[in-house]
Amino acid sequence: MFVVAALHLPKVHFTIPGTHTVLDFEEIVGIIVGIVVVVLLVAFVVSRVRSNRGTVKTLLASPDPSERIAGVDMAASQELGRHVRALRRLSGDERDPRVLKELAEVVARHQWEPSDNADDVELRIWAHRYYSERAGVRAPGVSVPAGPAAPVEPAAPPTPVRPPEPSVALSPIPEVTTPLDLVEPEEATTGPVGVPPSSIETIASFAEPESAGAYTVLERATQPAEDQAIAETEEEPAASREPETPALPREEATAVPEPETPPVVSAEELVAPVPVPTAAVPPPAPGDQPCILVTGAGGAAGVTVIRALMAAGHRVVAVDRDPMAVGMRLAHAAQMIPGPDDPEFADFVCKLSVHQGAKAVISTVSEELSNLANHREFFDEARIATWFPDRGVVQACIDKWLFHLAAKSAGLPVPPTNLGSAEGVPGPWIVKPRFGRGSRDILWADTRSDLEWALGHVPGPLVQTRLAGREFTVDALVGRDGAFAGAVPRWRLATRGGISTKGETFTNDALLRLVENLLRSVAMRGAANVQGFASRDGNIMFTEINPRFSGGLALSLAAGADLVGQYVNGLFELPIETAKLHYRSGVKMLRYFDEVFEG
Repeated sequence: MFVVAALHLPKVHFTIPGTHTVLDFEEIVGIIVGIVVVVLLVAFVVSRVRSNRGTVKTLLASPDPSERIAGVDMAASQELGRHVRALRRLSGDERDPRVLKELAEVVARHQWEPSDNADDVELRIWAHRYYSERAGVRAPGVSVPAGPAAPVEPAAPPTPVRPPEPSVALSPIPEVTTPLDLVEPEEATTGPVGVPPSSIETIASFAEPESAGAYTVLERATQPAEDQAIAETEEEPAASREPETPALPREEATAVPEPETPPVVSAEELVAPVPVPTAAVPPPAPGDQPCILVTGAGGAAGVTVIRALMAAGHRVVAVDRDPMAVGMRLAHAAQMIPGPDDPEFADFVCKLSVHQGAKAVISTVSEELSNLANHREFFDEARIATWFPDRGVVQACIDKWLFHLAAKSAGLPVPPTNLGSAEGVPGPWIVKPRFGRGSRDILWADTRSDLEWALGHVPGPLVQTRLAGREFTVDALVGRDGAFAGAVPRWRLATRGGISTKGETFTNDALLRLVENLLRSVAMRGAANVQGFASRDGNIMFTEINPRFSGGLALSLAAGADLVGQYVNGLFELPIETAKLHYRSGVKMLRYFDEVFEG
């Protein structure tokens, strides 16, 4: 009608009030028609979405399993987030194994999509738990390399798991009688550390094609030295740890000059890795412990694992992307590797393991685990034993916001937290990066003005209520079947740069039950360390999980818990001897610096 009128009526002009814009009748008709079309399209899309959502809900509620499977597939063909609540309810109510299998496969196909939704996180963790309990870690038909001899005595049965409790008052915690006037130890100036009796293959010799099977590492000149240094793989701070200097703004640390590195190799000069037969490197003699490759040789966790493996008789290959990593000087062999963000990272580590005759790989760097877990098939095909947590589990640990959502949905005690604002979070506050480590960019805020300043200076800020009390770390080991094998709780009496420099083991069964429930809620497998705070009245708040060995692992080993040895058993799919994870309470650690000299 408007179009017909526009063709027959004389020209009409309309001036928009307050402007110099003049519209004729044809332009007015075009604008109206456009608005009507947009409104109709929006109404159609909304009605279609509502119809599809209703259809999915109807199918998921059907008594016929085949229709429920069709509902799961229909939800997968659309945006999965629209149906996440219905799917989550199905995961808890469904009993038909065919429907559960289809649901787990659908969730697994979409688990790499970023999400901050608590229902989505819990559904993904359910899928990881489903596969861990039913499918196992390795694909059918993949043989496992020979590891240490199986223990004679069978492993003790796992302790029955209690249901999670939202808050547990711990039994009385023994007070530590550390003198208040204890002086911080000065940096030690002792002589050089003893070098293993076997000859160490140096970085330079490894970089040569004739000695390393044509392995050439592409150096990244843009990587700052501080990102490659010891802090990279050391124990991350608890989520609500107080920074060493609480003042705002915090001054930047004095930059340390970068050490000299080998010449940069251009992409054109990069030599393609050539696999070398395992026979090129003599395998361990019969009866010897298998060779193991350890990543993160520059961090406290990596150094502790290297020393523990060598003490147990293993040949150790230490790798790190920092050429100055001290652990590379302590192991039998060493090699620089690319960073975990490199697309060839997992393939390089696998081929290097084959070349060096390593029968297993242990990663002590959280950021590496997602890449390694996503390419587990490389190691399976090469018959190299691995024990990496699923990628979704790693993400739920290193992403502090996802960890908060997962723990809260499981009813476990975590501090009030919000992403990007302090809404619903009582003060005083602590502001830290959503993805962060090494106590970097962690700021206190006592007032609203401090809070606003901190939110503008912390990347991806996460706001939490600042906790008071005593800080703890629990070194734990979970079997491949999800059974809680054992754990060692220890107080963090003093820290420096995110690393525990003074600590003491203690005993509290209620805390360990909570830790067991927390690790089960995120479907953790293998080594992990849990951090949190205990208030004066004994209440617990968890602040984070690290899906790896901790930087303070040396204290747990000194207390008698064979965490590394039993992890190796699990690595080769042998029974974990829970009796060897018992520890002594009251063991103290005072950490000091030591040196390795070259040249």
